[in-house]
Amino acid sequence: MATSKPIETSMSYETYIQNEQKSNVRHELIDGVLVAMTGGTAKHNRITRRLLMSLQSHLSERYGVYEHNTNVRISDAKADTGFYPDVVVVCPDMADDEIYTSKATLIIEVLSESNTHSQMKMKKRYYARVEGIKYYVEIDSTRRQVDLYVKQGEFLADTDEITDVLRLDDLDYEISLEEIYQ
Repeated sequence: MATSKPIETSMSYETYIQNEQKSNVRHELIDGVLVAMTGGTAKHNRITRRLLMSLQSHLSERYGVYEHNTNVRISDAKADTGFYPDVVVVCPDMADDEIYTSKATLIIEVLSESNTHSQMKMKKRYYARVEGIKYYVEIDSTRRQVDLYVKQGEFLADTDEITDVLRLDDLDYEISLEEIYQ
């Protein structure tokens, strides 16, 4: 999902997460700045749903697989930061009463027209800081393009172009682009 203009500054993560539980509108917190999120398109939602179903059927024995209602806290950002990626895979699984995680193995963002290149570049830098992250995937809902980034040192590095199948070897998981975009 995309974000819009900042609406408040210098908010702590604890205050942010308390407010999110009461709010009808989702927000992301970027370096202490609260930013309202916009909704996704029907195509965006179908892609997200397909990924969730596929990941749950392949990984649920070993990992927790969550949709966009799970907040990912970036603990070592210069100020408090939290995002709602479209899909989050967590190991070990979260407790039933947890509403955010600071650990993730896989994060997937399904992009819409409202996402800007600079927004996604910024998120990639933050996601590289998530404890346990191995993969970050951007899936464009407006055209057939999937970008896979793999953790290397402190960064998420680009991989070769994904043309047929998205493979996540460390998770023993793959999905065809045909299945993603059907």
